[in-house]
Amino acid sequence: MLLDRRTLMQRISLGATAIPLMLFESRARADNQMTKDQAKYRDQPNGAQDCKGCANFLPPGGCRIVSGQVSPTGWCRMFQAKNP
Repeated sequence: MLLDRRTLMQRISLGATAIPLMLFESRARADNQMTKDQAKYRDQPNGAQDCKGCANFLPPGGCRIVSGQVSPTGWCRMFQAKNP
């Protein structure tokens, strides 16, 4: 499918705007995270509490609060149980 020049320019413009915003968002998210030491992260669960049961866990190994990779069976002091 061929696009007319106007449609093509609009799509390029939207893409050029979205990329810096995505980069800014990921940078802001990383700046607001704490280190594993700050969160007292460990690779073992705390009783029945573990990362995969936390509302902040981002599968397969990310976290909204703790920077870097985390284990689904890990735990930190920022644990917040998922709502049922």
